[in-house]
Amino acid sequence: EYQKLIPSSPYLKPSTNLINPNPLNIPSIVTATMAVNDLNLFQSIDEQLKCNNYEEALRILVDKIVPRLGFARGCLFLLNTKEQLVPLLRFGDYEISAYSQYFVDEDDGFKNYIFSHLPTKIEGLGGTGNMCHYICAGLDDPKLTGVLYLEIDEEQNKYSGNFNIACFKIARKLLIAVLNKIK
Repeated sequence: EYQKLIPSSPYLKPSTNLINPNPLNIPSIVTATMAVNDLNLFQSIDEQLKCNNYEEALRILVDKIVPRLGFARGCLFLLNTKEQLVPLLRFGDYEISAYSQYFVDEDDGFKNYIFSHLPTKIEGLGGTGNMCHYICAGLDDPKLTGVLYLEIDEEQNKYSGNFNIACFKIARKLLIAVLNKIK
């Protein structure tokens, strides 16, 4: 179903089964931030969703909003029916194939974050094996099970962890809002 709506998106990995959750209210989410300094982008996402143009809404989020929130790259991992965290959506300059598949029953990877609603800022090996500062957390959505992983841009890393985490929460809420609109 999901692939039929966004068949040519370079950000999505094909053949992923998504649960079709209820939509979130984007306007109440976007008014919470001063970090982006361009509310027109948020309004653009809302307009694209109202027109069922999900690919454009994802493009705005991935290419414009997430970088302005201070993240260089990252990936959305969703839990599939085989109990695997599968990379679904990439942010930044790495291809989605760079993000390995994580199994829930393994001791490494992002399994510990699936049910963690509080984002954690970490310095260490990132999702592609590189050293970086990143923030990781579960999706905090009752109908989507997965992990959002975002690497902090070096320039943005000078800000407090609380600022970075607030920006992560905004990115996560917007991402869930877009995914929840996809039927």
